[in-house]
Formats: sequence, C-alpha cells, structure tokens
Amino acid sequence: MNVYYCNVGKFIKDTSFFDNNPGKYFQLIDNERLEKIDRYKNHPDKVRALFAGILIQLALKDHLNKNYYTTSEAKLSEILYPKDIIQVHYTPNAYGKPFIMSYPDFHFSLSHSGDYVALASNDAPVGLDIQEEQNKKVFAISARFFAPKENELLESIADKEERLKMFYRIWSAKEAYIKYTGRGIYENLSSFTIDLEGKIVTDTVTNTTTGYLCEPLTLIRNSSVLCIGQEIQNVNSINIIL
Repeated sequence: MNVYYCNVGKFIKDTSFFDNNPGKYFQLIDNERLEKIDRYKNHPDKVRALFAGILIQLALKDHLNKNYYTTSEAKLSEILYPKDIIQVHYTPNAYGKPFIMSYPDFHFSLSHSGDYVALASNDAPVGLDIQEEQNKKVFAISARFFAPKENELLESIADKEERLKMFYRIWSAKEAYIKYTGRGIYENLSSFTIDLEGKIVTDTVTNTTTGYLCEPLTLIRNSSVLCIGQEIQNVNSINIIL
C-alpha cells in the first residue's frame, strides 16, 4: 500500500500560477480531471484538484506496474511522464465516493488540507484523511459528533494544546473511516469509536472491530490517519517533490 503526498503551498500562494502556462502539470492528468479543475472558481481549490489528479495518475501507474517504493521521497519529473497518463472515467458509488470501474482492484482515497495533498492507494477499500490543526474552537463539534469514549478521552487531557491535537487526530480518523466504508457523510459519526492507541475502529454498540488505523505521515501542524479493513502491515509513504 502506498501513500503519496506533496506540498502545494507555493502554488496556492502564487495566484498567477494558472496564467503562467502550467502545461507541464496539465499533461500529467486525465481529461475528466482537467474539466473538473476548469469548473473550480477558487484558486486554492484548482491547485489542489490539479495535484490530486497527478497523484491519481501516479498511483494508478504504480498499481499497474506493481511498484512499491523503498524510498521516502521522489521527484515527480523522474517518475511520471505524459506517455504514462491513462484516460479514465470516474464513477461514484451510491454515496458519491469515486471509483475507476475499468480498474476494479485499484482503490484510492484523496485528502487535502492546508498546503498538502495526499492519496492512499490499495488493492482493497482504503480511507485517508489529513487535517490542518488551525481552528481552536472545535470542541462543540466533538460534543455533538464524537462517541462517548472519545469525548471522555478529550476531557481527560488537561493541556489545551494536547487536547486540540488529540481532537484533530480523532477527527482525521473518523474521516478516514467513513472514506474507507464509502458511506461518507451518510455514516453516523457517533456510531463508531476511534481507538488510536489500539489502532482500531469499533462499533459503539457492539464493540466489534470494524476497521484498522495507522498514522502514516508526519506533517507540520497536520494530523493524518489511514483506515483499511485488516491489520496494517506495511505502508510506503512517499513525499512527491514538485
């Protein structure tokens, strides 16, 4: 299983980026993704959508070639070329999660937050989420949406900064889980409980294990959590240098 991520902060800050011939990046995405980018009006959203599309193509290439990285970083210009690009059609499931039907054993999960875009790929359902730790007025969210054990854990942490960090770790894990199940916002967020120490997700009522967790990335001021349906043995995390 691979997790790819890249820092796109310099492109977000450069508001003239799309006016200055970003063609070398456009030729690394499929046509559907290009059309999606064109529909966005907000500059940061356009940037994130562009590089998310590049990560999809990179992950699909590696999936087809059975390429499992042993390095922690790689230059985009050395691992993905226009000749590698596959024109794909994205089909959403009943809850809106996209799949590429022509490659049924290629599963991916995208996430972006702040300056980062990330993607996890696997041969079985996977969920990945990253969360920028920026808003300190978040505990009304946990009181409303978190499971009882999660709120008890937060209340037991005296240090405010540590409590805030734990909130984002739990929130990221919850987002990763609902991406893994494919049900997204249709999943009741208090119906399952996150156990980051045990690295599992459990059904709040039956206490049965319904997912497995790991935290694959160390990003400044960001939490990241990966979720799949079996114990996680090995994750290759690759920083894509743009």
